[in-house]
Amino acid sequence: MNDSNAENNRETKIAALVGELKTHYPKECSQYADARLAEMTSQSLETCPNLQITEAADIFRYVALRVLLTDEQRHSPLQLGTMIRILTNFGWDANHRLNFIYKHIVGRPVSLHEQDFGALFVPPVRVGNSNASILIV
Repeated sequence: MNDSNAENNRETKIAALVGELKTHYPKECSQYADARLAEMTSQSLETCPNLQITEAADIFRYVALRVLLTDEQRHSPLQLGTMIRILTNFGWDANHRLNFIYKHIVGRPVSLHEQDFGALFVPPVRVGNSNASILIV
């Protein structure tokens, strides 16, 4: 019965976050079906513990990255590498890390002159004991 309650609580939390996303970012969410938003939210929630993102406001901001980042940003080696480095910098609390991403990446276009640093800039990242990756894309 506890597993059932935990699953119900998780589904309720996902539904609430999807509703909040649609309220705050209707334009960005309009390109996704509700089922896809729920799937993306669920995937993001799985990575929050490994990234030490625990506060409700920070969890929402992290989940919102999935709809706020453009395709160009998600596929930019420089921006993706920067986000990975910032999200895994546990010397900063989650709020500070997300503030940095929102200030320096969200809403900013990708540079046409961006250099591809490839594997030198974006090393493989494993956070915690889980196989969950950082789900930005």
